[in-house]
Amino acid sequence: KTRFGFNFTYWSDIDGEVFPGTQFSVNGNYGTNSFKFFASDNPEERRSLNYGKIEVDLKNDFGKNFLFRLNLTDNVTNISQEIFKENNLRFKGEALLKLAAVNVGAAVDYRNHSITNLLGDNTGKDFLLLRPTAGLFFTKLIKGTVGWTFSRGAGETFNAVYASVAIKLDKNITLFGEYAPTSEFMSPGNYAVMNNYFRVDSVGSIYFEKRNALTASIKYEFDKYFQIDGGLKYFTSDAFPYFGPSADSGKFDLHYADMKNISPYANFLFYLGPYGEFYSSIKLSDIKDLDGNQIPYLPTLNLDATYSYKFLNGLTAKAKFEYQSKRFVDIKNEISIGDYFDLGLAFIYSFQPNLDLTLDLNNILNRKNYFWYGYREVPLNIIIGVNDRL
Repeated sequence: KTRFGFNFTYWSDIDGEVFPGTQFSVNGNYGTNSFKFFASDNPEERRSLNYGKIEVDLKNDFGKNFLFRLNLTDNVTNISQEIFKENNLRFKGEALLKLAAVNVGAAVDYRNHSITNLLGDNTGKDFLLLRPTAGLFFTKLIKGTVGWTFSRGAGETFNAVYASVAIKLDKNITLFGEYAPTSEFMSPGNYAVMNNYFRVDSVGSIYFEKRNALTASIKYEFDKYFQIDGGLKYFTSDAFPYFGPSADSGKFDLHYADMKNISPYANFLFYLGPYGEFYSSIKLSDIKDLDGNQIPYLPTLNLDATYSYKFLNGLTAKAKFEYQSKRFVDIKNEISIGDYFDLGLAFIYSFQPNLDLTLDLNNILNRKNYFWYGYREVPLNIIIGVNDRL
């Protein structure tokens, strides 16, 4: 695996007269992941997956009466040994105008897919989502927002009410609730990056809806020392895409399920001052089809944690671990892969103000981990890199 990237960020004068504190950034990366389909009937078959992006972002969060964000991202994906190339263009915009009695907002999400695979040339498949909103302050401690979500893509039109409420109980505790049904528009390249063994010539653009999407959460902050937030997320979908076996052995196709997802979660962030930082998150997922079967490759428990410490000599050290519970590989839940547990270490040494040397050690316990059926993850993995900040 080889990747290269860059990042440039510029901030305007925070005391300027026109859009003070506006942030402009450009970043990008490109690389290749080369591997064999060693779980297939032809274990010598090789794939070189080449993918990258360029992203331009402009935002201002400091305006007194007007806030905005504009983002343009172009993702490219191709496979050297196969008839597959893709250009995935996405534009997102958000704006909020603060008036005396109401906040008026709008969001737009436009995507265009140009895909060439064995299904043919699918240039020009596009998707548009619009969400106008109005925000009201019932009191200084209670804010509500109502709006409408409209989208059009893949010949489908989607309409849904949007609503949210935030209640500040005191200076430390905030409650939040949101009803935000939406639609999604994905591409074969998106899924190939998630699962390198995905059969990219099996589909074109992928459209599905997340109906009845609800989020309820609570956040507790204590000064600058720690923050805890948690809650519950819920949605349903009548055509939720998931990875399943392909007729081409050792590869994966998308299958679709009528399903519901209930996910309680919690996040913990502790600033320990001279003793470092600790972050952890936990998520439980009851994500099943109408027959009560767990959706393949989605665990019921996700847990991760990272502890970092900065030494005085410019060295930052991190200890991290990731855990996923047993996952099923078929919709009937007859075959499963075991728990995934990855313990790792990371080191960043800043030997110049704009230059870092990085070292990552993954799977230091050398466990037999699997993300995908038949494909064992690499054992002890060592990655060395350099970060140059202009």
